[in-house]
Amino acid sequence: MTQKNILKILVIMIAVLSLFAVSCRKASTSPEPTPTPTPSGNPTVFTVTAGTSSPIKIIKDTDFKAYADGNLGAKVGGTSDYSVTITKVEQKDTTVDVVLDASDFTVDKNTIKLSDAGIGKFKGKNLTEKQAKEYTLTLTYTTTANVEPKSREITTVIGIVQNHVVTKTEVKTIVGKAQKSVEGISGSAGLIYLKPKEGSTQMDAITINVSGQDFQATPPPDFKLTANNDKKNQFVADDALNIIGKALKNQTGYDTYFTDIKVIKKEIDTVSVDKATFYFQFILNNENAISDEIKNIVDETSGLSIEITLQGGGWE
Repeated sequence: MTQKNILKILVIMIAVLSLFAVSCRKASTSPEPTPTPTPSGNPTVFTVTAGTSSPIKIIKDTDFKAYADGNLGAKVGGTSDYSVTITKVEQKDTTVDVVLDASDFTVDKNTIKLSDAGIGKFKGKNLTEKQAKEYTLTLTYTTTANVEPKSREITTVIGIVQNHVVTKTEVKTIVGKAQKSVEGISGSAGLIYLKPKEGSTQMDAITINVSGQDFQATPPPDFKLTANNDKKNQFVADDALNIIGKALKNQTGYDTYFTDIKVIKKEIDTVSVDKATFYFQFILNNENAISDEIKNIVDETSGLSIEITLQGGGWE
């Protein structure tokens, strides 16, 4: 091999080595590729499950009118940002035929109401009080939140119940049957006995007669009673409040309409201490409503008021 050929080979080898070195330097300064992130868990799932519904309640005065909203009872998971649409309505029992459609209801989350048009469809119908007329609803729940899927569908049953309206006459009957005995005196319907203040010279009980009493024409108070107190004893108003409260519940029949009768307060007249007024709240059960003319009796501050004037002696 000639010296000239050897030189050519050396030049070629140097060129190859140079290119290799440049390639290595580029490789060492190239940025690392960004790794693809690994998903962390499953996406949020939008869930809707049918639950136990509460009925829509209506009452009948001259015509039917709304009394209380119903509740669908559905359990929704994944988001609170959703809307509900009724897509189908079917009545389960056509004994009393009232055909309703989606436009007869309004729905806000779990709250469901009958529209005025829906209530109007019951006009002239004879519903059985306290017995639900049931409808099967198909409901679509939709959302724009970052959850999957974007909609769910369920079916549920909602009842429409005509509550009984408790009247003034019925409450008058309850008050008139109140009774409370004391030691030595057996009570009977309509009679409440009260003992005087401890330490009184004469401990004779007085009789409060509620039998046959009627509501005042211009209340309050709702009832005005008098009691003969010829011994001129003093009576403790707080004791009387509790005794009368128990007497109102000491009978059969009040629990047809009410779950409880609670004492609220007593007020002794500041001018004439022989007069005191006692206040009681009547707690409605779920199957009844109260007539507008006596709606004060279910109010926690006003309640039903009974004024008792002692003929002799006084309250303290």
